[in-house]
Amino acid sequence: MPSQALFSRNVKAFLEMRGLRLKDLAKGTQISASHLSLVLNGAKGLSDDMKDRIASFLGVPLSVLYSEELPELSTWETDRTQPSLQDRDRMRLRQVIDTFLDLIRGHDFRAPFYLTTGMLNDAEARTVRNFLATVIKELQSHSSMVIADTVALEEPEKRLLAVCHIAGPHARSEWVLATANLTEQAFIELASNLQARGLITLAESTDGYRVNLSAAAPQFPLSCVYTQDKIKAMYLTLARAMEMYPDSGPFFQLRLARCLLRAGLIDQASFRFEHAARLFEKDGLFTDAADAWHRAALLRRMIENRREEAILLCEAARCMVLAGEGDAARALGSLALSCATEDRLSDLTADLTAEVCLRMGHAFFDRDPVGALRWYRQGLKEQHLARSYTYGALLCSSISCLIELTRLDAAEQQCAKLEDWFSGQDSADPRIGFLRCNYELLTGIIHLRKRKWVAAKQRFLSVLQDEHATEAHRAAAHNNLGMILYREGRLQEAKEHIEKGAGPYVDNPAHPNIAYTQVELAKIYARMGELEEAETLLRKAEQILNERNHNEIGWIRLTRSSIFKQQNKLRQAISCARQAFDYFRKSGDERDSACAALWLSKLLEQQGDLQESRYWDNCAFTVYQKRRWDLRDLRKDVELLELETASPATAGTGHGPPLTARTEYGSPVSVQTEGA
Repeated sequence: MPSQALFSRNVKAFLEMRGLRLKDLAKGTQISASHLSLVLNGAKGLSDDMKDRIASFLGVPLSVLYSEELPELSTWETDRTQPSLQDRDRMRLRQVIDTFLDLIRGHDFRAPFYLTTGMLNDAEARTVRNFLATVIKELQSHSSMVIADTVALEEPEKRLLAVCHIAGPHARSEWVLATANLTEQAFIELASNLQARGLITLAESTDGYRVNLSAAAPQFPLSCVYTQDKIKAMYLTLARAMEMYPDSGPFFQLRLARCLLRAGLIDQASFRFEHAARLFEKDGLFTDAADAWHRAALLRRMIENRREEAILLCEAARCMVLAGEGDAARALGSLALSCATEDRLSDLTADLTAEVCLRMGHAFFDRDPVGALRWYRQGLKEQHLARSYTYGALLCSSISCLIELTRLDAAEQQCAKLEDWFSGQDSADPRIGFLRCNYELLTGIIHLRKRKWVAAKQRFLSVLQDEHATEAHRAAAHNNLGMILYREGRLQEAKEHIEKGAGPYVDNPAHPNIAYTQVELAKIYARMGELEEAETLLRKAEQILNERNHNEIGWIRLTRSSIFKQQNKLRQAISCARQAFDYFRKSGDERDSACAALWLSKLLEQQGDLQESRYWDNCAFTVYQKRRWDLRDLRKDVELLELETASPATAGTGHGPPLTARTEYGSPVSVQTEGA
């Protein structure tokens, strides 16, 4: 019988033997009766914690509930007020605890140990037992040294060891000296004695000496040496010494934050956690960064600053997205939203909800635009905020997402709503000017995607002349304007604009926008007949892009096919054209797929394979006829893959993804906001 079925059968049997109802089990385990009903009927599973709660309520070991033998009432109908005493695992844990406390002479802590471990479930109890068994084995190998050294230690030596414990591993000698409140001479004498006895080590480094407790150092609770107030004061002294003699890097900031927290300085600890998070991000350690942001958020909860808590949780979620942990990021986003539902924030609930949705949308935009769009739409449900800046930023952001998802008609509908929103705003507000500039850019991209060349060109020129345009705005406008000029056959001007579009990203050679501009420039060089330069740019772009960039990789293949054709390498040109078609089909771009199909048809015709040529020709034109698109556009697209003739072509199109301006974190400019 499957394990789940055995579990359900045995639980039902115990309930029946004891005359208990499902309602009694639900009340005793804090699991809903409906959920338990589904579990016992095999429709749902249970977590380990829930299984432990059921076993504890029934007063039997968890293993009994998985036994193939039917339980008997006589076996288990005993004093159920102390079920753990009948469990061999619990008895073993108690024996391990007793042995451990004897070794460390911690008899005074026996009652707290029993109380704490009695609250653990079976899985946790086994983990604690195994851990303590390992510790005991290690202690027993050093037991004689530890006991002897503890007896022989003078009080000042014990205090210095306690300070070393507080300072932690690899602590600078200046930190220990300041925290112990010793003169330099006294510190040297005590440290030398302890080092000679193998209790600490002093290691010379580039910035002085580092102090470490050795494995043989006796371990005793700090409260045996200092009062709690004194320990708190020592952590504060240690933190100030660390600030005066700092190490570099995020792990030092994390260490300092923990010291400040133990000193009771919550605000300062939160600041250090945030600083550590930013440094972790800079080093690409996104999981560590998320953890640091989360810790800072928890401190904000301690001082009941729900708004700051929500914002910091959003930062943690953003880092989890960057780490590829989308589910964890969504969970953090849900926690951030819960901050807005606190009763004490009733007046700010909608405002904070909208801001959280905005920030969460930013977090997901590059990796999961569909998920980002869901967050933006959730924020837009706060209708009574319809005149706020956050509402406008959400509208602008949703337009960016819809463009990214090639849902251009829906994007135009949102543009109409955003235009209406602008009518009720203060035009002198620079934030409104920022959003309006981004609106111009996004509208231009929609026109470009819909091949309304003149209208798109006007929008991009407007952005370049806008006083509110940021460097990122101008870069996107230059790039997209260059694509239109490429279509017009003005290749040199197109090249200049596209090169300007790469300007903000030159210091980040791995940025995707660099790859996009390299592909556009390669197409220009290929059309100009500068094949070596074109191929160099394509290779550079390939090193940046990944398999998610289906459309852009498709254009790398199609441009390379054009290069091979000019080199009279027809077989390689055909192969690249087929690859391009496959990538365009994966990206769902029908226009680019049709362009690749018609180009492939021409190559096959040149090779003499007329039957297959007609097949691809039909594939290309069928798409345009089905969509009722202008067939002249298709022919013009293919012309741009040929070497430029003496008479400049007036046809073609700028291919590849039109760039939206981006912030330093990769979110579209439309979602950049300082808050509601």
